[in-house]
Amino acid sequence: MSRCASGEYLLYLRAIKRFAELEEYWKDNRQAAVKDIEFRAGKHWPEDLKEKREKKGRPCLTFDKLNQYIRQVVNDGRQNRPAIKFRPVDDKGDVKVAEGYQGITRHILTSSNADEAFDTALDHAAGHGFGYFRVCTDYAGDKAFEQDILVKRIRNSLSVLPAPHQAADGSDAEDGFVVDDMSREEFVRLYPKAEKKDWKSDKGSYADGWLTELTVRVAEYWYKVSEQVQLFQLEDGTTATEEEYARDLRADKPKVIGQRPIYDVKVKFARLSGAEVLEEKTGRAASSRSSRCTGQRRT
Repeated sequence: MSRCASGEYLLYLRAIKRFAELEEYWKDNRQAAVKDIEFRAGKHWPEDLKEKREKKGRPCLTFDKLNQYIRQVVNDGRQNRPAIKFRPVDDKGDVKVAEGYQGITRHILTSSNADEAFDTALDHAAGHGFGYFRVCTDYAGDKAFEQDILVKRIRNSLSVLPAPHQAADGSDAEDGFVVDDMSREEFVRLYPKAEKKDWKSDKGSYADGWLTELTVRVAEYWYKVSEQVQLFQLEDGTTATEEEYARDLRADKPKVIGQRPIYDVKVKFARLSGAEVLEEKTGRAASSRSSRCTGQRRT
C-alpha cells in the first residue's frame, strides 16, 4: 500500500488492530465451538489415546447421541418460523401500505431462499452456540443497475467476528468482520489491481496469520463513524438536521423553534487483505433515532 494514501493506511492499521482484539475477545468461545463441531462430527477420542488403542488393535467406538437433539431443535424452528409483520401504529398509518410492505418482504424472503439461511444459522446455534445469516443488497443481474435486497446464508459461522454487543442480534455492535481464506490463485483473479500479490517479496507486508503458503485472507470490515450534529425542531412539527435545513431552498420553509445535539451515524465498509485496503464504501447515514444498517444477524 502506498504510504501517501494516508487515509487508507490509517484504516488498514485500525482494521488489523481491531481484528486482533476481537480474535482475542472471542478466543475461548470460538475454541469451544471448534471442539463442539469436532465432537458432533465424531471426534470423541483424544488423539493420543486413540493412537494407543489402534496400535493394540482395540476399537475406538463412537455413538452419535447428539445430532438427533440438534435436528429436533432445527425441525421445531422449521415448523414455527418467526415472521416479519407490518402493522400501522398511529392515525397516519395505512393498512394498505402495511400490506404492501408485507408482500415485498415475502418476495425478498422467497427469492433469497431465506429458509436455507435461517435453518443453517439455527443449526449452528444449536450445534456450537452461534450462527449467522446476512441481509445485504446485490445487483439484479450482470447488466443491471437496480439492486435487490437479499438474505444470504453464512456456511461457516467462524468466519464472522463481531464486536462485543448487548443485543442478541448484534445490531448494537460498533464494528465487525466477515473473513474468507481463499487460494492465492483466486485472490489474484478477484483482485487483479491489488498491490500486494507478489508473494515472495510481499510476504513481510502481511499481518500475522493473514497469509499462508496456500491461502490469502480477505476480510469485509463494517464499522460505524459518529459525528455530532444539531437537530432542529420546526414549527410545522417536523425535524431536520442543520445540514438538511440549510439545503431546503423553499421561501416559506418553517421556522426553527428548538434544537438539540444528536449523533449522526454512518456505516462504512472496507474490504482488505492483510497488507492493504482493497475497497472502501460509505453506507447510508443513520441518525441516533434509528439504524438502517444491514449486516450480519446472530442466532
